[in-house]
Amino acid sequence: VVKGLVDCGALARREISEDPPFPAPQIEREGKALSEIQKAAADRVCADVRAGGFHVALLDGVTGSGKTEVYLEAAAEALRGDPSAQVLVLLPE
Repeated sequence: VVKGLVDCGALARREISEDPPFPAPQIEREGKALSEIQKAAADRVCADVRAGGFHVALLDGVTGSGKTEVYLEAAAEALRGDPSAQVLVLLPE
């Protein structure tokens, strides 16, 4: 169907380049200042990351309490330990 539309001139073929790759993360860039409680949580999660292996961390808090910042600290810690590592961060909505 698409080829037929191109052939009759209803659609035009246009090639576009692939999206460029993302730039390397700036893991040494200073993040937001963490509160005392956030810092304690980040220290604990980062310690688990440094220890290696499988660990589960679930932070409980209301929207806007800074849970994502703590998880991003852990992601940066993983990349600091192995710059060729990959981190997947899933954010809700």
